[in-house]
Amino acid sequence: MGWGSTVALAVALLVSLLMLLVSLPVSDTYEQETRRMFVEWKAKYMKTNRYTGEEECRYAVFKESCRCVARDRAAGPTTSGLNGLSALAREEIYRGQKGQKLFKQETRRMFVGWKA
Repeated sequence: MGWGSTVALAVALLVSLLMLLVSLPVSDTYEQETRRMFVEWKAKYMKTNRYTGEEECRYAVFKESCRCVARDRAAGPTTSGLNGLSALAREEIYRGQKGQKLFKQETRRMFVGWKA
């Protein structure tokens, strides 16, 4: 490796490190804001968690719902928004609508095995 390519590699590494350091506080702020929104959403819709790990699983689904809503709103006028189903996985919504008897047992099994 020549002198010029070594310097270029060092500069690229330094720039990457600086970008990472700058993005960390933004990520923390986003995480805090979505966590606050999730707590408010749970209070508004009177949601509680029954199983170990359910809180983090629901939060992950809620964050994805927030991202989808933000993406839709950035694309233009839309009616999408957060509602009482915002922390339910699509599979849960579809199974719940079909009225399967084992739905509650399957949901419990899903949350017991959840690892954030």
